[in-house]
Amino acid sequence: MHECSPESDLQTSKDNQIREVELQVADLLAQISEQPTFLAKRTLFISNHLL
Repeated sequence: MHECSPESDLQTSKDNQIREVELQVADLLAQISEQPTFLAKRTLFISNHLL
């Protein structure tokens, strides 16, 4: 492994953390936007089995 100054190393890990959070947020937003239809199908499925 090549030597790396702590500052740039710290910056890299910080950038990676930010990217990680952005991915999680994007994933969460995607789930939220899909949620209503999923819940509707789920409710329909459950009520069909109860009746």
